[in-house]
Amino acid sequence: MLVFWQGSLLAQDENTGSIAGEVSDSWSNGKLGKVVVSIRGTTLGGVTDSLGRYRVDGVAPGNYVVVFSRSGYVRKSVENVRVAIGQATPADMTLKPEFYTAETYENISEPPDDNNGGVVQLLDDKKSANEFKDSIGSEQFSALGIDDAGEAVSKVTGVTVTGGKFAVVRGLSDRYTLALLNGAIIPSADSEKQAAQLDLFPAEMIAKVDVSKTFTPDQPGGFTGGAINIVTKTFPDRPIYKVSGSTSFNSNNNLRDDFFTYPGGKRDFLGLDDGTRALPEALEERIRSSVEGDVRIDQALRNGGWTSADRAALAASFGDNVFGPTRRYSPVNYGFATTVGDGYNLLGMESGFLASVNFDRSFTLRKDNPNTKLDFSQNGNISGTPIRDLRETAGTESAVWGASMATGFKIGENSEIGFTFLHTQNTDDTVRELRGFTENNADAYIYSIDYNQRALRMYQVRGNHVFPEAGFLEVDWTTSLAQTSQYQPDLRGMAFRRSGGIYSFDPSGFSPFGLPTRVFRDIDESNVNNKLDFKLPFYQWEGEEGFLKFGMAQSRSERDYLQVSFRTVQEEEIPPILPGFPPIIRQTPPQSGDPNDMTNVRLTGAGPDNKKYSGNVDVDGIYLMTDLPINSRLKLIGGARLEKTYISVTGKDLTGASFQPATIQQNDILPALGMVVSPITNVNVRLHWSKTVARPIYREIADLRTFEFAGGDELFGNPDLGMSAIDNYDFRVEWFPRPGEVISSSLFYKTISDPIELVQFNAGGSFRFVNSKSAEVMGVEFEARKQLDFISNVFTNFNAGFNFAYIKSEVPVDPTVQANKGVFAEEKRPLFDQSPHIINADLTYDNRRIGTMVTLSYSVFGRRLLAENLGGPDIYEDPAPILSASITQALGRNRRWKLKVSANNILNPVNRRSYDEETFERGNNLGNLQPYERSFTRGISFGFSASYSY
Repeated sequence: MLVFWQGSLLAQDENTGSIAGEVSDSWSNGKLGKVVVSIRGTTLGGVTDSLGRYRVDGVAPGNYVVVFSRSGYVRKSVENVRVAIGQATPADMTLKPEFYTAETYENISEPPDDNNGGVVQLLDDKKSANEFKDSIGSEQFSALGIDDAGEAVSKVTGVTVTGGKFAVVRGLSDRYTLALLNGAIIPSADSEKQAAQLDLFPAEMIAKVDVSKTFTPDQPGGFTGGAINIVTKTFPDRPIYKVSGSTSFNSNNNLRDDFFTYPGGKRDFLGLDDGTRALPEALEERIRSSVEGDVRIDQALRNGGWTSADRAALAASFGDNVFGPTRRYSPVNYGFATTVGDGYNLLGMESGFLASVNFDRSFTLRKDNPNTKLDFSQNGNISGTPIRDLRETAGTESAVWGASMATGFKIGENSEIGFTFLHTQNTDDTVRELRGFTENNADAYIYSIDYNQRALRMYQVRGNHVFPEAGFLEVDWTTSLAQTSQYQPDLRGMAFRRSGGIYSFDPSGFSPFGLPTRVFRDIDESNVNNKLDFKLPFYQWEGEEGFLKFGMAQSRSERDYLQVSFRTVQEEEIPPILPGFPPIIRQTPPQSGDPNDMTNVRLTGAGPDNKKYSGNVDVDGIYLMTDLPINSRLKLIGGARLEKTYISVTGKDLTGASFQPATIQQNDILPALGMVVSPITNVNVRLHWSKTVARPIYREIADLRTFEFAGGDELFGNPDLGMSAIDNYDFRVEWFPRPGEVISSSLFYKTISDPIELVQFNAGGSFRFVNSKSAEVMGVEFEARKQLDFISNVFTNFNAGFNFAYIKSEVPVDPTVQANKGVFAEEKRPLFDQSPHIINADLTYDNRRIGTMVTLSYSVFGRRLLAENLGGPDIYEDPAPILSASITQALGRNRRWKLKVSANNILNPVNRRSYDEETFERGNNLGNLQPYERSFTRGISFGFSASYSY
């Protein structure tokens, strides 16, 4: 259709010509859009686009007067414009703004957001977008108390965030979501997730966050729920400086003298390990050389491959030998941020920079919370004794810091080049104790220390160029280099039991280590993303502007994973019974039962799960699409994308045995077709259909095991895992009553072939990702943002926002699984990580005359499936509604000071992980067991911040 239609344009009436040109603003010298162009004495005309361009076809030969008009500008005309047959006559114009004399006044309101983060601008973008798009900008960050991108997207219709980091859009888990930085894919800094961790991006560096819920061919094809594009702030046109400081208090976490901690490094408060936890350099080199050759680490340790000095040095490097918690006083949380920027002229080019630094330090204490696992027999009943019934206490010290810098310059009127640098780092340092009993053990004690340092460093260069001489061809390109790492040095764990007053190590208990174990884990990943887009505008038969867009993208990812572990014990080793057998350890810890009483601890050999793998993910894509207006009320958007996927993971454990390799290689054609109808100027009706895919990540297909260091869950890789294919159907009606307001409703339906889901395959807490056969997801969304002055003038300064999503998903349960689940079986279940409903609401009082803003916000998600349990009732996360409030007051003659007081998590609900209650009751034949696995409360937080802007 497109080729035929373009051919018909070229073969237009041979007896006519055309008039074309550009319109600019005499005051700013910028291009001027939305100018009405009319040809006097005819019914012909048009409107300039965002680059000030217009074209009027079908003009009979002769001399004409072309008139240019726009509100706020002096009307002007060009006479004697001669039109010849088959030719385009140029007629450019410069319009002068109309100025009026006004009384002197003092501006006490906020300046407009230079980075398009205002509500009015975002809703205007939403109205004109080709895809279904929802956005939240910097103007709303302050009002809603948003600190990072994770909190920002949680306020978008149909979006929840798990763990404060990973977005779940329309009930689809984070694997169906892509995170982008200025349009380039962001890699994940978490080894067990595909999606990027959104809490790594502080609000100070973000102009807006766009969430696209429908696929168009110019986007990567690996998303189904949503593509989250974090748009960073660009350089300003005037000098700016902002500094802020904040503090917060939570009764659960702060100003307590029983906070769990342990001796660490001198720079832990910065989220940086100072080498205290690192292996001696010579030993680390020896380990890595052993790994790269095929030397078995366990044999090298036990059979003399290392010298006694090596073994002694390794044992000595363990330093304090602390395996459990000590106690300290926890201060209040605190943080600061600063931003500086300016615009200037560089060699005649408009240029500038914007730089920001942020830091936050926080403390979390989860005290005496239940951690339970139940046994489900083969006939689908609950046994009388839980596998474990423990009370868990954990203290976590967190540090988040980041630095970003953006710069760029404009080369003349039609070219821009920008550069963005970003470094973010998030460190969680957790010490954990679990006490209670495990199966057949009267008393159990489990301890772990987990230092986890994750970092993302990204360099991005991008450009935009328009070539008027080539039909105003627009070229966009982006090159992005990223490095992610997850550094976990000296993770420590041990488990022991007490029976008859005697303590003994418990390597067979639910803890994955048993004997005192130290683990060194290192993950490094590099990513290269290149993107090149061409956009060619055209005018159709009625003068409406459309475009043809085509381009290509390339994504390359490489990951190296290494885990080495060692076991230590206090007592003597008994020599191997037979050659080749490991030594037998006398399993007797100190009789005091103190996990830190580890005097004379020495090395005995390699610990569990020593492993190494390397992986590659390559995705290449090309696409072609068009935006084709049929008339002023109807346009079509369509095209297709071809993506080539190659995924490979190979590795070995450090005994020399190779893993089962995992390889995926396939090509996918991903079409998309959409229609936008505008029956009136402020209403859109949208229809959309597309095909997308979902890919497994390294960790899910690598043939190895990882585990929580306390908590018991183990995750096994599945080399046979495949990709998912999805068909998407969407319908939306949008009404924009006036600037800054929107009322919209959406329907969506998705069918998923081979969805990737998490299953628990034994009672102790072992999990694996598998491909289910199929799934269906359907839902309805509603969104409204409205000024409340329509009620009464009393509410002039009030505005409210509300969004709601109801989602239903179904996955057929395999008959074999149904038989194994017994009385807990159901024919269908929800999709993994799917919430049946999501609600967000906010009410804001914003009086800019006195500089006061008061905001009340509420959000909640419905009960969502965490994992299918192959031998019992499925595992869910229960709702935990969040209610927050804040008051912000601007002070000073120029409103440069801002003070803010906030209260978060006011309802303080119980966060609970539990078995499905309905099916649980079918098998609870004893009637005395609760369906809860884990639960805790976060506490109510009270915060204060102050900022100064210039």
